[in-house]
Amino acid sequence: MIRVIKLSFLLMFTILMSCYYAKVDRFEMHESELTKAKIEFIKGRYSVAESSFKYALDLHKNDRAEIMYHMGLCRIKLNDFQKAISYLNQALLNSAGLATLGMKIHKALGDVYLEVHDITQALREFQILERTSELLRGSAVRTEEFYYKMGIVYMRAGDFANGKLYLKKLLLDFPNCSHASDARIRLKVQNFSIEVARFSNEKEDKGKIDLVIQRLKKHGMDGSLISDSPVVAVTVGSFHKYQDIQLRLPEIKRLGLNATPLP
Repeated sequence: MIRVIKLSFLLMFTILMSCYYAKVDRFEMHESELTKAKIEFIKGRYSVAESSFKYALDLHKNDRAEIMYHMGLCRIKLNDFQKAISYLNQALLNSAGLATLGMKIHKALGDVYLEVHDITQALREFQILERTSELLRGSAVRTEEFYYKMGIVYMRAGDFANGKLYLKKLLLDFPNCSHASDARIRLKVQNFSIEVARFSNEKEDKGKIDLVIQRLKKHGMDGSLISDSPVVAVTVGSFHKYQDIQLRLPEIKRLGLNATPLP
Protein backbone atom coordinates (compact mmCIF):
# COMPACT_ATOMS: atom_id res chain seq x y z
CA MET A 1 0.00 0.00 0.00
CA ILE A 2 2.82 2.38 0.93
CA ARG A 3 4.55 1.53 -2.32
CA VAL A 4 1.39 2.39 -4.29
CA ILE A 5 1.16 5.76 -2.50
CA LYS A 6 4.82 6.47 -3.24
CA LEU A 7 4.35 5.59 -6.91
CA SER A 8 1.24 7.79 -7.13
CA PHE A 9 3.08 10.67 -5.51
CA LEU A 10 6.05 10.19 -7.84
CA LEU A 11 3.75 10.13 -10.87
CA MET A 12 1.93 13.29 -9.79
CA PHE A 13 5.25 15.03 -9.08
CA THR A 14 6.53 14.05 -12.53
CA ILE A 15 3.39 15.40 -14.20
CA LEU A 16 3.57 18.68 -12.28
CA MET A 17 7.24 19.16 -13.10
CA SER A 18 6.57 18.38 -16.76
CA CYS A 19 3.88 21.05 -16.83
CA TYR A 20 6.19 23.51 -15.11
CA TYR A 21 9.07 22.95 -17.52
CA ALA A 22 6.68 23.09 -20.47
CA LYS A 23 5.59 26.54 -19.30
CA VAL A 24 9.19 27.60 -18.75
CA ASP A 25 10.18 26.37 -22.21
CA ARG A 26 7.21 28.18 -23.73
CA PHE A 27 8.09 31.40 -21.90
CA GLU A 28 11.74 31.17 -22.96
CA MET A 29 10.66 30.47 -26.53
CA HIS A 30 8.45 33.56 -26.43
CA GLU A 31 11.22 35.73 -25.00
CA SER A 32 13.69 34.32 -27.52
CA GLU A 33 11.32 35.08 -30.41
CA LEU A 34 10.71 38.63 -29.17
CA THR A 35 14.45 39.21 -28.85
CA LYS A 36 15.01 37.80 -32.33
CA ALA A 37 12.28 40.06 -33.75
CA LYS A 38 13.75 43.18 -32.18
CA ILE A 39 17.24 42.31 -33.41
CA GLU A 40 15.93 41.78 -36.95
CA PHE A 41 14.16 45.14 -36.75
CA ILE A 42 17.37 46.90 -35.69
CA LYS A 43 19.18 45.21 -38.59
CA GLY A 44 16.59 46.61 -41.00
CA ARG A 45 15.17 43.19 -41.90
CA TYR A 46 11.59 44.34 -41.39
CA SER A 47 9.75 41.48 -43.12
CA VAL A 48 11.68 38.92 -41.07
CA ALA A 49 11.07 40.95 -37.92
CA GLU A 50 7.34 41.11 -38.62
CA SER A 51 7.18 37.33 -39.01
CA SER A 52 8.99 36.86 -35.70
CA PHE A 53 6.65 39.31 -33.97
CA LYS A 54 3.67 37.38 -35.36
CA TYR A 55 5.08 34.14 -33.99
CA ALA A 56 5.67 35.75 -30.59
CA LEU A 57 2.08 37.00 -30.64
CA ASP A 58 0.80 33.44 -30.97
CA LEU A 59 2.98 32.36 -28.06
CA HIS A 60 1.99 35.06 -25.61
CA LYS A 61 -1.12 37.17 -26.19
CA ASN A 62 -0.67 39.19 -22.98
CA ASP A 63 1.85 41.38 -24.85
CA ARG A 64 -0.49 41.85 -27.80
CA ALA A 65 -0.43 45.68 -27.70
CA GLU A 66 3.36 45.97 -27.72
CA ILE A 67 3.80 43.28 -30.38
CA MET A 68 1.14 44.78 -32.67
CA TYR A 69 2.81 48.18 -32.22
CA HIS A 70 6.14 46.77 -33.40
CA MET A 71 4.42 45.04 -36.32
CA GLY A 72 3.00 48.44 -37.26
CA LEU A 73 6.50 49.94 -37.18
CA CYS A 74 7.69 47.16 -39.50
CA ARG A 75 4.96 48.02 -42.00
CA ILE A 76 5.84 51.72 -41.81
CA LYS A 77 9.45 50.89 -42.69
CA LEU A 78 8.18 48.80 -45.60
CA ASN A 79 5.99 51.72 -46.81
CA ASP A 80 2.84 49.64 -46.38
CA PHE A 81 0.97 52.41 -44.58
CA GLN A 82 -2.55 50.99 -44.69
CA LYS A 83 -1.39 47.75 -43.06
CA ALA A 84 0.57 49.80 -40.54
CA ILE A 85 -2.59 51.73 -39.62
CA SER A 86 -4.44 48.43 -39.15
CA TYR A 87 -1.75 47.01 -36.85
CA LEU A 88 -1.44 50.24 -34.85
CA ASN A 89 -5.19 50.53 -34.32
CA GLN A 90 -5.26 46.94 -33.07
CA ALA A 91 -2.38 47.80 -30.74
CA LEU A 92 -4.32 50.81 -29.47
CA LEU A 93 -7.38 48.68 -28.71
CA ASN A 94 -5.22 46.46 -26.49
CA SER A 95 -3.23 49.22 -24.79
CA ALA A 96 -5.58 49.96 -21.86
CA GLY A 97 -3.50 50.68 -18.77
CA LEU A 98 -0.31 51.09 -20.82
CA ALA A 99 0.00 54.88 -20.91
CA THR A 100 3.50 55.16 -22.37
CA LEU A 101 2.83 52.59 -25.07
CA GLY A 102 -0.46 54.32 -25.87
CA MET A 103 1.38 57.59 -26.50
CA LYS A 104 3.88 55.82 -28.76
CA ILE A 105 1.02 54.33 -30.76
CA HIS A 106 -0.70 57.71 -31.17
CA LYS A 107 2.60 59.23 -32.30
CA ALA A 108 3.16 56.45 -34.86
CA LEU A 109 -0.41 56.81 -36.15
CA GLY A 110 0.09 60.57 -36.50
CA ASP A 111 3.23 59.99 -38.56
CA VAL A 112 1.48 57.50 -40.83
CA TYR A 113 -1.55 59.72 -41.40
CA LEU A 114 0.82 62.57 -42.33
CA GLU A 115 2.53 60.27 -44.80
CA VAL A 116 -0.76 59.35 -46.51
CA HIS A 117 -1.95 62.99 -46.44
CA ASP A 118 -4.87 62.33 -44.09
CA ILE A 119 -4.42 65.60 -42.23
CA THR A 120 -7.66 65.37 -40.24
CA GLN A 121 -6.62 62.07 -38.66
CA ALA A 122 -3.00 63.19 -38.25
CA LEU A 123 -4.14 66.30 -36.37
CA ARG A 124 -6.41 64.22 -34.15
CA GLU A 125 -3.54 61.89 -33.17
CA PHE A 126 -1.04 64.68 -32.51
CA GLN A 127 -3.59 66.67 -30.51
CA ILE A 128 -3.88 63.67 -28.18
CA LEU A 129 -0.14 64.06 -27.57
CA GLU A 130 -0.59 67.80 -27.23
CA ARG A 131 -3.19 67.39 -24.48
CA THR A 132 -1.18 64.94 -22.40
CA SER A 133 1.42 65.83 -19.79
CA GLU A 134 4.89 66.80 -20.96
CA LEU A 135 6.40 63.98 -18.89
CA LEU A 136 4.22 61.27 -20.45
CA ARG A 137 4.53 62.74 -23.94
CA GLY A 138 8.32 62.80 -23.52
CA SER A 139 8.31 59.03 -23.09
CA ALA A 140 6.95 58.67 -26.62
CA VAL A 141 8.51 61.50 -28.62
CA ARG A 142 11.39 63.95 -28.23
CA THR A 143 10.22 67.51 -27.58
CA GLU A 144 11.93 68.95 -30.67
CA GLU A 145 10.30 66.37 -32.92
CA PHE A 146 6.93 67.01 -31.28
CA TYR A 147 7.21 70.78 -31.95
CA TYR A 148 8.27 70.10 -35.54
CA LYS A 149 5.44 67.67 -36.30
CA MET A 150 2.83 69.88 -34.59
CA GLY A 151 4.03 72.81 -36.70
CA ILE A 152 3.61 70.85 -39.91
CA VAL A 153 0.28 69.25 -39.09
CA TYR A 154 -1.33 72.51 -37.91
CA MET A 155 -0.16 74.38 -41.00
CA ARG A 156 -1.34 71.63 -43.32
CA ALA A 157 -4.70 71.72 -41.55
CA GLY A 158 -4.88 75.41 -42.47
CA ASP A 159 -4.01 76.76 -39.01
CA PHE A 160 -0.87 78.66 -40.01
CA ALA A 161 -0.84 80.71 -36.79
CA ASN A 162 -0.61 77.68 -34.47
CA GLY A 163 1.73 75.87 -36.82
CA LYS A 164 4.18 78.75 -37.03
CA LEU A 165 3.99 79.15 -33.26
CA TYR A 166 5.27 75.59 -32.81
CA LEU A 167 8.03 76.00 -35.42
CA LYS A 168 9.18 79.24 -33.78
CA LYS A 169 9.21 77.50 -30.41
CA LEU A 170 11.32 74.74 -31.97
CA LEU A 171 13.86 77.30 -33.22
CA LEU A 172 13.87 79.10 -29.88
CA ASP A 173 14.38 76.01 -27.72
CA PHE A 174 16.35 73.83 -30.15
CA PRO A 175 18.12 76.19 -32.61
CA ASN A 176 20.69 73.60 -33.67
CA CYS A 177 18.48 70.52 -33.97
CA SER A 178 18.20 68.52 -37.19
CA HIS A 179 14.79 70.07 -37.99
CA ALA A 180 15.92 73.69 -37.61
CA SER A 181 16.80 74.51 -41.23
CA ASP A 182 13.65 72.84 -42.53
CA ALA A 183 11.57 74.73 -39.96
CA ARG A 184 13.02 78.07 -41.12
CA ILE A 185 12.15 77.22 -44.72
CA ARG A 186 8.58 76.24 -43.79
CA LEU A 187 8.14 79.46 -41.82
CA LYS A 188 8.81 81.43 -45.03
CA VAL A 189 5.97 79.71 -46.88
CA GLN A 190 2.94 81.97 -47.29
CA ASN A 191 0.67 79.55 -49.15
CA PHE A 192 0.79 75.83 -49.83
CA SER A 193 3.38 74.79 -52.42
CA ILE A 194 5.34 71.74 -53.56
CA GLU A 195 9.05 71.34 -52.96
CA VAL A 196 10.66 69.63 -55.95
CA ALA A 197 14.33 69.79 -54.91
CA ARG A 198 16.57 70.93 -52.07
CA PHE A 199 20.26 71.79 -52.27
CA SER A 200 22.76 72.16 -49.45
CA ASN A 201 24.69 75.07 -50.96
CA GLU A 202 22.90 77.67 -53.09
CA LYS A 203 26.10 79.04 -54.66
CA GLU A 204 27.89 75.77 -55.36
CA ASP A 205 24.73 74.10 -56.66
CA LYS A 206 23.58 76.99 -58.86
CA GLY A 207 24.01 74.96 -62.05
CA LYS A 208 21.84 72.14 -60.71
CA ILE A 209 19.23 74.61 -59.47
CA ASP A 210 19.04 76.25 -62.91
CA LEU A 211 18.53 72.83 -64.54
CA VAL A 212 15.57 72.08 -62.23
CA ILE A 213 14.04 75.52 -62.96
CA GLN A 214 14.46 74.94 -66.72
CA ARG A 215 12.93 71.49 -66.45
CA LEU A 216 9.88 72.89 -64.70
CA LYS A 217 9.55 75.70 -67.26
CA LYS A 218 9.65 73.15 -70.07
CA HIS A 219 6.50 71.64 -68.60
CA GLY A 220 4.74 74.93 -68.07
CA MET A 221 5.59 75.43 -64.39
CA ASP A 222 7.42 78.29 -62.74
CA GLY A 223 9.91 77.38 -60.04
CA SER A 224 10.60 79.55 -57.00
CA LEU A 225 13.40 79.53 -54.44
CA ILE A 226 13.08 79.55 -50.66
CA SER A 227 16.45 80.05 -49.02
CA ASP A 228 17.85 79.32 -45.59
CA SER A 229 21.41 80.13 -46.58
CA PRO A 230 23.27 78.13 -47.64
CA VAL A 231 20.36 75.64 -48.02
CA VAL A 232 17.82 76.38 -50.75
CA ALA A 233 14.53 74.71 -51.71
CA VAL A 234 13.06 74.81 -55.22
CA THR A 235 9.27 75.01 -55.08
CA VAL A 236 6.42 75.17 -57.53
CA GLY A 237 2.86 76.42 -57.24
CA SER A 238 0.90 78.49 -54.76
CA PHE A 239 -2.24 76.82 -53.42
CA HIS A 240 -4.87 77.95 -50.93
CA LYS A 241 -5.75 74.45 -49.70
CA TYR A 242 -3.63 71.44 -48.85
CA GLN A 243 -6.02 69.25 -50.84
CA ASP A 244 -5.06 71.18 -54.01
CA ILE A 245 -1.46 70.07 -53.58
CA GLN A 246 -2.43 66.42 -53.68
CA LEU A 247 -3.86 66.83 -57.19
CA ARG A 248 -0.48 68.07 -58.45
CA LEU A 249 1.85 65.64 -56.67
CA PRO A 250 1.53 62.80 -59.26
CA GLU A 251 2.32 65.23 -62.08
CA ILE A 252 5.53 66.37 -60.36
CA LYS A 253 6.57 62.81 -59.56
CA ARG A 254 6.17 61.80 -63.22
CA LEU A 255 8.92 64.30 -64.04
CA GLY A 256 11.27 62.33 -61.81
CA LEU A 257 11.44 65.14 -59.28
CA ASN A 258 10.90 65.17 -55.56
CA ALA A 259 7.36 66.12 -54.54
CA THR A 260 7.14 67.22 -50.92
CA PRO A 261 4.21 69.34 -49.71
CA LEU A 262 5.08 72.65 -48.06
CA PRO A 263 4.54 73.59 -45.34
